[in-house]
Amino acid sequence: MPKLTHTTVITPVYPDPYFIERGVFVEQMVREWINTGIKVDVVAPRSWANRIRGGFRKMRQEHEIAGSRILYPNYLTLSNNSVAGLNFKKFSYNRFVSAALSSSGRISKPQLYYGKFLMTGGLAALQAAKRYGVPAIADMGENLWELKKSSPSLLKHLVCTLDGITCVSDELKEALIEWGADPQKIYSHPNTVDLSRFMPLSKVECRKKLGLPLDIPILIFVGYFTKNKGIHHVIRTLNELSATGVKGIFIGRGPIKPKGENVLYAGPVSNSNIPYWLNAADLFILPTTREGNCNAINEAMACALPVISSDITSVRGQIDDKSGVLIPPGRQAEITQNVQNLINDAGLRQELGKNARKKIEGLQGESRALKISKWLERFI
Repeated sequence: MPKLTHTTVITPVYPDPYFIERGVFVEQMVREWINTGIKVDVVAPRSWANRIRGGFRKMRQEHEIAGSRILYPNYLTLSNNSVAGLNFKKFSYNRFVSAALSSSGRISKPQLYYGKFLMTGGLAALQAAKRYGVPAIADMGENLWELKKSSPSLLKHLVCTLDGITCVSDELKEALIEWGADPQKIYSHPNTVDLSRFMPLSKVECRKKLGLPLDIPILIFVGYFTKNKGIHHVIRTLNELSATGVKGIFIGRGPIKPKGENVLYAGPVSNSNIPYWLNAADLFILPTTREGNCNAINEAMACALPVISSDITSVRGQIDDKSGVLIPPGRQAEITQNVQNLINDAGLRQELGKNARKKIEGLQGESRALKISKWLERFI
């Protein structure tokens, strides 16, 4: 079987010096592939809106961004909604694909194109592959709720036309098959985490390193700052438990801005530093309403943190009652009560955290990225 030696990844999210935290899960895959000797070019179109926003941010370069060659072409996006019968989302998709195709012509032809997210990177990978006569693979990064809002005809065309599709759960695989994908062309594997980076560290030393208080309970949230991720429940929990002295760390970015005396930090962090922030906390909380297979939960478990999250199918496949607490989405009183229970019971926190680390170790093996790279060789 021929070896994979060169691929081009097309993705709507990828770190740059102004948004160092964007798409780190894609960069990790690229880095692992490069470390095995694969040449990986990256085409990461940026909307003009994000380009302009980036111009007002401080440049950050905590580490060298992975990629044999990285291109960030600009494209125009108007909206993700339909207004007065005009489909602006389709316009945005077309602009994204056009920018990706233009940049793909500036780099050497790969053995295959790998698109991150079906409706953006996958769509662009399919067009580039047709143009240059190579296979097109897509990584289904969207969750089912997001895809159900997409154009049914375009979605069916994609899953039936792509040479292969990867996803992170059997639930997503079953949905792809229902939409018409050939089961033989689907590879399902949950996200994995680098246990040599995400591991238990000294809480005291991590707090000292980050300038955090040493003697108070701290919870940490990692994710996009939106209601879908449940950040408003975390903010309310902090307010309701303010008398206990508990504080919160919020790693990410988004429209809901955590602030106030109960917030120690809220903003983006380079992925290379996230293990320190996780280990500085006493528990991890993510009251999300929908996920695929959550990297943030895996990373928290690897750092031996007890997890409070939502009792939904995807999360239920990651943690159990021995490694965390699952609460039906939206139940504020239960979220607050369980946070308080863990704050008050150091022994339970330690037990759940220890079990979380053990569980994630048992799920690990060869990384998802390396398994995918071997699977891709069948298409060359």
